[in-house]
Amino acid sequence: MKKMTIAEFMTRSPACIQRTATIAEAYGLMRSMVVRHLLVLDGERLAGVVSQRDLYRLETIDSVDRSRDVVGDAIGQQEPYVVPLDAALDEVAEHMAESHLGSAVVTGSEGVAGIFTSTDALLALAKLVKAGPRHSSLADKIAWLRIELRELEEVLPPVG
Repeated sequence: MKKMTIAEFMTRSPACIQRTATIAEAYGLMRSMVVRHLLVLDGERLAGVVSQRDLYRLETIDSVDRSRDVVGDAIGQQEPYVVPLDAALDEVAEHMAESHLGSAVVTGSEGVAGIFTSTDALLALAKLVKAGPRHSSLADKIAWLRIELRELEEVLPPVG
């Protein structure tokens, strides 16, 4: 069976903001682009990822002013979770779940290629569930059909 990669399900061209931008600017960009995660840059270098939740948390501090305080304060020192384009979907999703991460930055040969968020993970799950069972060989298909037939025989009345 072909390995499913992050590249198939990531959001391409993620929204970016400079570390020195204000929290108000970050909220404005999130609203205009209809996203909940922004890649935070320090010049051209990836400094982190800030989520809408990160900004809400920062605002719980009494002295925070949206128009004065900067996005860099919301990301702190935590390094972003970075994966290559060919990373296995299941491994990235499992790591995100176990580590309570909302996103993974996806990189290719030319730098940042996209972002994979929990929303992307749910869309991937929905697509895979709708596609139904996948079988890589004729033997797998036959085995699956036999199981399905047995289950039908158990619920259907005998013929004849």
